[in-house]
Amino acid sequence: MHTRLPLSKVAIAVLAVIGSPTVSLFSSPLYAVTLQAFNPVDNDQLNGNLLVTGGAVTELTGNQQFAPGVDGSVNTTLGALQGLNRIVNDHGVLGANRLDIGPANFGITIPDPTTGGNTTFQVYNPASLVALAPIDASTSVADVVNVQDNQYINTRIADVNTGGTLNVNIGKTTSAANAVTNAWTMAAKQSTLFNVDGTSGADSTLNWNSNNRITFTGTAADPTVPRQLSVQNLMTYKGFEGQ
Repeated sequence: MHTRLPLSKVAIAVLAVIGSPTVSLFSSPLYAVTLQAFNPVDNDQLNGNLLVTGGAVTELTGNQQFAPGVDGSVNTTLGALQGLNRIVNDHGVLGANRLDIGPANFGITIPDPTTGGNTTFQVYNPASLVALAPIDASTSVADVVNVQDNQYINTRIADVNTGGTLNVNIGKTTSAANAVTNAWTMAAKQSTLFNVDGTSGADSTLNWNSNNRITFTGTAADPTVPRQLSVQNLMTYKGFEGQ
């Protein structure tokens, strides 16, 4: 006499899937895509955009490979600007003496011949005078430059629509958001890096699973407009020697 143990509903369902060639465990195609290198010259106007459509499920992996581009606001030196003949007039401030005179809180008392008493004046304390470094060719200043084609314009990493699903895993799962593999900087304008559109009647999904930090830069400025540098603590003073 043989006794057969009853199969559970789960076991029956699994056997049915294995035994029938017409049943698929996955109703949507699965794709794995490695993140490509992006730069502002080649990836303007949606060039290089990943399309996830038609119910497809796509896994986007790989370390970040984004060239930062040029912000438009850079640091330079007065010497470098002089070498390019871009200083129109320095008004004599380059190399001039600079002095921090401190507060006028040192009181001196002198006789007042009119009243026969004394009058106290608040003056600068000689002990508080501090010589400051002059403004010279090594002084760092901000500059605005023409970025040419070195900013991202209308850049897109991926479009997800018509029921597609995109799983974003950029960088290393064990790294911090600011790690070189996970964080990047982009001088970008008019750009939507990921666009998810569910207006077709099918839900589209983006799952951001990785730990990332994106810094966007881009200065809106006209390099032809003259810029000024304000210099403080310029002094013309004379000392004296007495007995």
